[in-house]
Amino acid sequence: MRHHYATGALLALTLAAAAPAADILPRQPLLGITATPVPQGLRVDTVASNAMATKLGLKPGDTITAMEGKPIDAHRSFVETFTAVPAGKMLHVLVLRDGKTVPLSAIQSPRPDETYPNAVVKYGEVDVGSARMRDILTVPNGAGPPAIIFYVQGYSCTSIEATNPNGVFGSLTRALVGAGLAVYRVEKPGIGDSRGGTHCRDQALADEVATFRAAYLHLIGLGFPPDHIFILGHSLGGIEAPLIIAGAPPPRGVAAYGVSMKNWGDYIQDINTYQGFVTVGDDPVEAYKQGEADRSISQALFFGHQSPQQIVAAYPAAGDRLKEMFAWDGGSQMYGRSWHVLQDLAVVDFPEAWARAQTNVLSLYGAVDEIALTSEDQRRIADIVNYYRPGTARFQEVPDTMHGMDLVGDRDAFRERNVAAGGIIVPGHFNPAVADALVAWVRDCLAKPPVRTMTFPNSLAERVRKMKAIQGNNPA
Repeated sequence: MRHHYATGALLALTLAAAAPAADILPRQPLLGITATPVPQGLRVDTVASNAMATKLGLKPGDTITAMEGKPIDAHRSFVETFTAVPAGKMLHVLVLRDGKTVPLSAIQSPRPDETYPNAVVKYGEVDVGSARMRDILTVPNGAGPPAIIFYVQGYSCTSIEATNPNGVFGSLTRALVGAGLAVYRVEKPGIGDSRGGTHCRDQALADEVATFRAAYLHLIGLGFPPDHIFILGHSLGGIEAPLIIAGAPPPRGVAAYGVSMKNWGDYIQDINTYQGFVTVGDDPVEAYKQGEADRSISQALFFGHQSPQQIVAAYPAAGDRLKEMFAWDGGSQMYGRSWHVLQDLAVVDFPEAWARAQTNVLSLYGAVDEIALTSEDQRRIADIVNYYRPGTARFQEVPDTMHGMDLVGDRDAFRERNVAAGGIIVPGHFNPAVADALVAWVRDCLAKPPVRTMTFPNSLAERVRKMKAIQGNNPA
């Protein structure tokens, strides 16, 4: 979440073009590149083989300087220009290639559907108010209703479609379906095929949680009973998972991968202090000093509940630091979303949320996670759940695995590779051990009664409560 992160990864331009409203939410075009901002425009880093980028003839190393006759001056303006060209119309792009300006053009076409061996992929929608969100249901062939994994994605406003079959969405879905599990995903508002409502980048945390809760209830309405549903929350999705099920019929289990449980302000303080050292070899002494110097800015944002504009008004020099620390755009966005989301996270009572989750819990941690920097919080999630409902939660660490579920080696090897790449975090390939852990946990949960049907009279929480009640009745 800092500047050391490969910008191309943060600008995963899986963009969808606008289309007229219809009775059925239509499929939209996909550009299918990752790119890095450069002075001339956007430098193309990778090109998906099944998207508009290939039809246009874009190549890694090209710099997109204009689209539809408009110069590329910002990521959002680029997105808005692309989305203004509907499917069936000609898209025009200018690129700088080998020092020469080259015009490229192609007719927009809908993004391809996902396919998996021995499975059916169904595209539908979840409607919440004026928002129409694309959902994707992948069901393995075979008799009987399978257990299903509802994948809830992380912080960013990027598509969860498997445009790269070997990326996390495609690889995870393929592995889970291959094990006989169905998989369910939902786009955030304004992303991919989704249309209407408040765009993901402008949503408050409560609105996002409500959207995913609606999707969970929609999944039940599709014929999957709660006792067959397992939620996999990845990153922010794992933080939101116990909030999503609050007040709803509990699923059979909730798995959280790569999450924090401490106060969000404290978590971000750790990120801004230690992430560069852990991942790309920043000097830890200098990083600590800078983190302490920036503490007053973080305190004002997270605990003083001040807007970035208020912070800058009080401390004019804080503007540059806010941009460095939070990718602040000078307006309403931090890390590509409303800064209100960060403040919303800082007031969530995470321990209580997990304590109230009447379901099995898997706290799954990649041992080389560069976003959730240590396993401490994930171990504590399992401890808290087991305090109230012993035996219903487990912590499991997946060796050599980073936040994106990529296999990258141990921490030292990962950091050495990132340093050699020039201070950019270099991902690996999907680690199937993540899917293996999920499948084994699902099968263990299905072999036991649902947690909602169980009582725990001998839990540590209950024993401590009784002990205190006795002590209260027998004062010294």
